[in-house]
Amino acid sequence: MKATSSIRSLVLSKYIYVAIFVIGALAFAYPLVTSMINLQTQTRVISNYEQERAALDEAEKERLLQEAEEYNRFVANLEGSVTDEMTPEEQAATDVVYMSVLSTGEAIGYVEIPKIEVDLPIYRGATDEILERGIGHLERSSLPVGGESTHSVLTGHRGLPSSRLFRDLDKLEIGDVFIVDSLEGKLAYEVESIVSVLPYEVESLRIQEGRDLCTLVTCDPYMINSHRMLVTGHRVDYVPELLEEASQNKISFFEKYIEYFLIVGFFAVLMLIMWLIRVILRKKRADRATADSPAGGEEIG
Repeated sequence: MKATSSIRSLVLSKYIYVAIFVIGALAFAYPLVTSMINLQTQTRVISNYEQERAALDEAEKERLLQEAEEYNRFVANLEGSVTDEMTPEEQAATDVVYMSVLSTGEAIGYVEIPKIEVDLPIYRGATDEILERGIGHLERSSLPVGGESTHSVLTGHRGLPSSRLFRDLDKLEIGDVFIVDSLEGKLAYEVESIVSVLPYEVESLRIQEGRDLCTLVTCDPYMINSHRMLVTGHRVDYVPELLEEASQNKISFFEKYIEYFLIVGFFAVLMLIMWLIRVILRKKRADRATADSPAGGEEIG
C-alpha cells in the first residue's frame, strides 16, 4: 500500500509540474500572439490609409484640409470642456466634416512614437470599441492637421492583453519627439510636459492662442487607472533626421517587455518551490521507510 501511495504521489507531482509549465507557457504566449495579430491589423489599416491619401488629387486634398481647418475653428469656439460630449446641435454641425475626413479610409491618420516603437492608427471618437483597436481622437479637440491655435487630443488605453497601445507612454521624457501623420503629412511634436492628473482635470487640454499642440492621453498608473497621463508636445519642423535620432534613443527590449520577464520569473520561482517541496517530501518518506524497516529498528537480543 505504501509503495502504491508513493507511486501515486510521484505521478501527481509530475502532473502538477506539467500543469504549471503549461499555464506559464500560455500566460507568456497569449499576449505575444494576440499582440502580433493586432499589430498586423493596425499595420494594414495604416497602409490602407496611406494608399487612400496618396490616391487623392491635389484639389480634393486641399478641399479636405480646408474643411478640417473649418472644423478646428468651430471646436475652438465651443464652450465647456474638451472632454464633454457634443450636444446634438454640435454633432450635426461637425458630422459632415468628420465624415469627409473619414473618406481617406478607416482611419483619419496615425501616430508614430519612435522611442517606444509605436505606430497606431487614429480613429474618429474615443468609444471603448475604438480604443480596443487603436487611438481615438476626442471630437471636441482639433483635428490632427496642425495649424495655429489648435490642440489635438489623442487618447489610448495603457495596454490590453491583446495589444500594447500606449503601454509604454510613461517611458517618454521632455524633449522626445512623436509624429502625427495626417492629411497635412508628417507633423512632428516635441514633448514639453508630462503630467498625471485626475480625470476631471482637463484645463491643460484647452487650445492656446497661436500655438500648435498635440496631447497623448492614457490611464495612469498602469492597471490602477485612477489618473490620466497627459503627454503634450508643441509643433516643431519635421525633418527625416528626427525619426532617425528618435529611433536611436528607443527603449531596450527588456524595458519594453519587462512584464513578460516577470511572468517567466514568477513561474520559474514557483517551479523551484515545487521542486524543493518534492525533494523534502521524498527525503521524509525515505527517512520514514528506513525507520520502519526491520534493519532500521533496534536489534533484539
